[in-house]
Amino acid sequence: PETYTFLKRVDRSIYHYLNLVGAAELCKVAGDSKTSEYKKTADTLKEEINTKMWDKSSEFYYDLHYKTDEKSLVKNIVGFYPFWADITSDDKENSLNTLFDENEFATEFPFPSVSKQCPAYSPSGGWMGNYIKGRDGCVWCGPAWPYTNGIIVDALGKQSKKYNHKYDKEFTKYLRAYAQEHFRNNDLNCPYLVEHYNPETGELLSDEVDYNHSYFIHLIMSHVLGIEIHNNRLIIDPIDIGLDNFSCEQISIRGHRLDIAFDRKKGFTVTWDKKELHNSEMLTKVEIFL
Repeated sequence: PETYTFLKRVDRSIYHYLNLVGAAELCKVAGDSKTSEYKKTADTLKEEINTKMWDKSSEFYYDLHYKTDEKSLVKNIVGFYPFWADITSDDKENSLNTLFDENEFATEFPFPSVSKQCPAYSPSGGWMGNYIKGRDGCVWCGPAWPYTNGIIVDALGKQSKKYNHKYDKEFTKYLRAYAQEHFRNNDLNCPYLVEHYNPETGELLSDEVDYNHSYFIHLIMSHVLGIEIHNNRLIIDPIDIGLDNFSCEQISIRGHRLDIAFDRKKGFTVTWDKKELHNSEMLTKVEIFL
């Protein structure tokens, strides 16, 4: 413990922010008087993440020293979490370029837990050559974690749609890499997921098979099918990942039935309570008021 430097972490701050937003919404539905308290705390936290943790010169979000708020100027993959929480403004969008930079986070089997520029970067684990917790030691200085990858891919999907599908190509690339991570040696007959991987070689760094830290179904539902629910609105805004066709039927939303189907030759169809609501040649955004 005497070697530790405690941090105010970007990931923990984002988790806390999203929990506050969720609690506020639950209280609102339940008529609880704490709605405004939770919302106010969430708004304050959002502001502090965007001011204290953001570094304008390097265009990145950093962890902070727990007492002084000094930035820990190491590019950690969780520095992209504010884009996942969708609390970023247009002037911070350039930070995403770091994700696509081969000298930073764009490894062969993305994403490393820290930038390749980090002095302690080690894709095979270990800390400065020392395997503190064994060969498969869980050290956040290079290996790739599927759960975090899921969050980053989710963030890309959100930001792509926010900027008129600007990052669809990158979303597709990294979703496919993330999907392959769920099979041993890319063998689709062998589902196999472990805790962390070497981001440069794809080597498994853990023997804990079926490690329950995936995020896969959510990415398919919210971005490939494009389903988003916002209070009284249902938005269907799929990202075209190059599939010739797909369909998903009997999706239950607030007592209603939603069916979505796409065929590159026949078009895109949205059916609501067994009635065709939309039909177009290409994938497009559809909005339904609930």
